[in-house]
Amino acid sequence: MLDEAGWVAGAGGIREKDGVRLSFTNSTTSGNHLREQAQQFIQQSLAEVGIEMKISNLPPAVMWGEFWTQSQFDTAMVGVIFMIGADPDVTYRFHSEAIPAQGGRGANTGQYKNPEVDALLEEGGKTFDQEKRKAIYREVQAKIRTDLPFLPLFQNMTVRGRDARIEGVEPNINTRIDTWNTGSYYWAS
Repeated sequence: MLDEAGWVAGAGGIREKDGVRLSFTNSTTSGNHLREQAQQFIQQSLAEVGIEMKISNLPPAVMWGEFWTQSQFDTAMVGVIFMIGADPDVTYRFHSEAIPAQGGRGANTGQYKNPEVDALLEEGGKTFDQEKRKAIYREVQAKIRTDLPFLPLFQNMTVRGRDARIEGVEPNINTRIDTWNTGSYYWAS
C-alpha cells in the first residue's frame, strides 16, 4: 500500500515521498513501562516497513502540561478515560470548538475537526428524547470510527472487589470508577 501511495525506500531504509521522510515522533509519560514497551514494539514493527517512529518521552509534569493541552505532539500514547457515565455526549472530546490549542474549552487535544460530527453533537446535546439521542450518538460513533482521530490499542479493565451483599453494581468501562450508578445500589436480603 505504501508503494502504491508513492512512498519509496530512501536513505537508511526509511520511505520518502516528494522529499519528505515517513517519520514521526511518539511521546508518553516517562517511566510508564507498559507504554514504553508498546512504543518499542510499534517502533520495531514500523521500521520493518520503512516507517521511522522516534520516541521522545517526558516526565508527567511536562507531558500533562502545555505539551498535551496545547497539542505540541506529533503522536502520543496516553490513557483516555471519557468519564461520561451513562450519558454518551462526547462534545468536550470531539467538537471542533473543544480544541484548547485553538482557544477552545475542552479536551480535543488531537484537534479533530468534522463539521458533521459538530452538528450531530450539538443536536444530541439539546435532544431530550432518549431514542433520538441514541440514534444521533450512534451516528457520531460511526463517523468517529471512520475518521479515526485516535487509535485505541487496548482497553483497561479494572478489577474491583465488593461485599457480595451489595446488589445493583454495574461495571462501566467508560467511567473512571464503578460508582457511576450508586443510586441503584442496595443491600441484598
